[in-house]
Amino acid sequence: MNGPSLILRHDKAGDAIKSLPALRALKARFPHIELHILVSPHNSSLFEYEPGLHAHRLPPHWENLKPEVLRDHLANQGMPRAFSRVVSLLCDAFEQNDRLLMLFPATEKFAVSLWDQSLQSEITPIPLPQGTPAGSDECENIAWILSQAFCVDLPNVSLPTSGAPVLSEQDRREADTLMGQKKGVWIGFCPFAGLKNRSHPATSWERFLQQVSRTPQLEKIFLFGAPSDCSALEQLQRQCSEPQRVQLCFPSSFRTLGAYLRRLDGVVAVDSGPLHLARTLGLPVLGILSGGDVRRWFASLGAHERLLRRGLFNRFPMGWEMTWAFRRWLRQLAPNSQDLPILAVND
Repeated sequence: MNGPSLILRHDKAGDAIKSLPALRALKARFPHIELHILVSPHNSSLFEYEPGLHAHRLPPHWENLKPEVLRDHLANQGMPRAFSRVVSLLCDAFEQNDRLLMLFPATEKFAVSLWDQSLQSEITPIPLPQGTPAGSDECENIAWILSQAFCVDLPNVSLPTSGAPVLSEQDRREADTLMGQKKGVWIGFCPFAGLKNRSHPATSWERFLQQVSRTPQLEKIFLFGAPSDCSALEQLQRQCSEPQRVQLCFPSSFRTLGAYLRRLDGVVAVDSGPLHLARTLGLPVLGILSGGDVRRWFASLGAHERLLRRGLFNRFPMGWEMTWAFRRWLRQLAPNSQDLPILAVND
């Protein structure tokens, strides 16, 4: 491999974490490759300690910067100004992705989808085996892109295989200090998604958590979110039947969230980055979804992974549906627990 290569992964953390298995497989195949990755403020922490990968973070509101200003900013981070190849790992078309593909001089450029079709003469298209990313595991889609761009056969990879980010000792200390000494069964809840179309109605979560917090088998309940979610989480905590057993957590980064989740016995989350992160850690998970391409994002479910794919009457599940799914999932985790008094829901 002559010259440095650049990977574009400037999107949400939940999407970006799907890249780690394939990137690790690529590094194993080419140990001496100089591999750079351009990341967003949302997902940059995932790649901070990744061996053999030079991560460069886009500045906030980078879309408003002139090309030469953005290039200078990244060069000041130690990013090369030209590459042998630039490869976008985004399987869907975005106008901003086109801009970044055109920003950096390179001998070759690769992408699955382009917003501006007139750029096809400058960027080599990589057709996916299924024609679109839908219906295929996203980790396999990414492995296919890298295989075509680097002319190598990468192994079939999936999210639970080497997908967890590298945590630091500081991450572990933060989680241990703020969560306290573990006693009994701990379950974490992640009720918020970065996209509005995946954010469930607050009333459903309030009714759901009212019932969950009555479950005697749970010693402690953790509600996770960003600092901007503080007031919403406090409202959910007030609605719980036993608020004193509920602790709010605001990890300092998405990667650090992994250290918190590792201390739990299970995670309940909407279709979001925390749900994907919990799966990479091998935790039992209950995904509360609202439709979408399940095959693409949640392929090969493990024995203790369960999905509530959508609601019966609406794409967002109601409180009683979430409670029903939680009861079945919890019984799966603890098959000897037959009496779980959490289904008396008036929704």
